Amino acid sequence: KPDNITFEEAAGVPLVTMTALQALNNAGLKEGDSCFISGGAGGVGNAAIQLAKNYFKCSRVITTASAGDGTDLCKKLGADEVVDYKTAKFETMYNDKKFDVCFDTTNESLKMAKIVKSGGKIVTIAGAPTLEEIRRIGGDACILWLFLGKKEGRKEFKKAKKAGADWHYLFLTPNGDDLATIAGLLKDGTIKPVVDSVFDFQNEDATTGWKGAFKKAFSGRAKGKVVVNNMNGNANSK
Repeated sequence: KPDNITFEEAAGVPLVTMTALQALNNAGLKEGDSCFISGGAGGVGNAAIQLAKNYFKCSRVITTASAGDGTDLCKKLGADEVVDYKTAKFETMYNDKKFDVCFDTTNESLKMAKIVKSGGKIVTIAGAPTLEEIRRIGGDACILWLFLGKKEGRKEFKKAKKAGADWHYLFLTPNGDDLATIAGLLKDGTIKPVVDSVFDFQNEDATTGWKGAFKKAFSGRAKGKVVVNNMNGNANSK
């Protein structure tokens, strides 16, 4: 934990930031690229905006969020434009300004085939995983093949391929080197943790206790991470 962040902030960092880092690395994002990120006000979206703009040095970072606080937060984190997902359709807004990389955190990768450049890549962490990704992380796909399709059979992949792009589902893989990279970026201020709220693990209050944490975390309205602080003053993120 870098000294310049609190334990509560540190608790909200590893899962979302490492997911965003691995997704953008997987997509081959590089300096000067344009990047579209769905769900910018969420935990992974918060991290992805900052990484895309400040670490990968993208020329253009666009995201989706609700109007008001969600939009304000995304712009503060570095988004060049924020699309109000309640009133606008991103898939029709950028047909003439397509993106090198599209990162899906909201299960909308099928729509992204309309805004990805030929030669670009769509990476998703939402919806059902592919058999290939289950196998990559060491999962047993012998039974799962009954429920999950191969990458080539997914309509998202086919739509992306028709646009001349690639589509890939990504599971987070624990990685110490990635955590060390993230710690360095936090220490030098390249990225900052975003905590929506902190709850007390020691009581069941629906507003301030762990029940409130569950309620907020699953409401879909958290702006950043929901953190639970236990009796020893240590924090755990949901």
